[in-house]
Amino acid sequence: MIKNYFSLVLMLLGSICIFAQTSIDFDSFSLGDVSPQSSEIVLWPASSATDGQVSNAYSYSSPNSLLIRQQTGTISDDILINLGNKSSGVWVIDWMMYVPTGQSAYFNIQENANINPTSQWNGEFFVGSTASGGTTGLVSHNILTATASFPYDTWFEVEITIDLNVQEISVSIDGNTMFTDQVYEDNNGTSGTQIGAINLYSPGSNTMFYLDDFEFEEICVEPSITGINAPTEVCSGETVMMAAASDAEEVRWFDQATGGTELGTGLSFESDPIYAETTFWVEAKNSMSTGAECTSQRIEIIVGVIEVAMPTGASTQQFSSNDQLSDLSVTGVDLTWYSDQNLTTEIPIYTYLVDGTTYYVTDTDATNGCESEALAITVEETLSTENLALSELVFYPNPVKDILNISNDDQKDLSIKIYDLKGQMVFERNLSGSESKIFLTDLNSGIYFINFSSNKTQKTYKLIKQ
Repeated sequence: MIKNYFSLVLMLLGSICIFAQTSIDFDSFSLGDVSPQSSEIVLWPASSATDGQVSNAYSYSSPNSLLIRQQTGTISDDILINLGNKSSGVWVIDWMMYVPTGQSAYFNIQENANINPTSQWNGEFFVGSTASGGTTGLVSHNILTATASFPYDTWFEVEITIDLNVQEISVSIDGNTMFTDQVYEDNNGTSGTQIGAINLYSPGSNTMFYLDDFEFEEICVEPSITGINAPTEVCSGETVMMAAASDAEEVRWFDQATGGTELGTGLSFESDPIYAETTFWVEAKNSMSTGAECTSQRIEIIVGVIEVAMPTGASTQQFSSNDQLSDLSVTGVDLTWYSDQNLTTEIPIYTYLVDGTTYYVTDTDATNGCESEALAITVEETLSTENLALSELVFYPNPVKDILNISNDDQKDLSIKIYDLKGQMVFERNLSGSESKIFLTDLNSGIYFINFSSNKTQKTYKLIKQ
């Protein structure tokens, strides 16, 4: 018959990567006792145990197989195939078995390798009717009620899948499911946490069976990306927020379809700002106890960029005393003004212009809310006769902490108004004389505009409050 290798695993888990741990076909062994010929096979640690035999009477892969003999006289074959006490990952134990008519077979799963009979057994299996239990023609389990039929006098496959990550076991016999996703536990209902060994044993005179092509594999279940949430386009200079739905241990984001730079990990990811159409890739990853990993195919995510034209206007513009932002010559649809090049502080259109100051203005597309890059405009005041009227005005220090000193050699009455960046007046005072002090203790730290007016003449400066 054709060996239906990993059919149950494929049905249950989908795509897998397989990494062999133990593989024994007995073909290179000599006839006779098996345990001296393999580091994985040992006698059950009881004084009455006898060794399994390498035999050429039957074989699935020629010429040899392993024979467990029926009990008779001094013969009591009882061996362990040690599996290394695996405590995590998904594992498949697989072999071919041959049971002659009138005979039966027995095996159990051990929690620990190289143990004695008082240690934990994680399930016993009876192949046919044995002295310890079972039914002719059926494979049965000491705890679970599910059974599966098997053929006599021909080779059939035994396949056991144990997922230690969730403590579940699945079994198929001769390519047919016996049970799936059952709790991996011992006779006392204690959840198994390891795979230690397979115990092959003859409990009576009617138990004799052959075993060949034993395989112990760790599998990596190929993960998948089941959903993507990402925008098709963003405003120029914005970051991209993306999220993936996945059944994997880890999700990774890349800048290339293969290889490339890993940009981030996790179900959600925020990119750096993008300024042109950008392609991202996302993959899912599962890992194994050995450190090996398997990954899904990468999924492509293309994000476009919406660009809004920058306002137009001269980068240096002249202004007269008492002019505001609204007096500058700028062409755009929905203009927004800022006092800083990082565009963090928005200022109103009626902000007074300050000589030598650079202002920043953007345009916004009302359809999508995207904002353009900023046009920087530096303003220079055009002196006039009125400006000269306040030419003797001096104020200090700037930045100011608490007290602002004002010197006005013209000795004309002054009106002082201080505005915040939103255009709201936060201080007002009338002064007379050549020297004055004003107390600004109550003002919060930040940038303000101070406006001086005298006899219909005005002048505005930037003031920094510490």
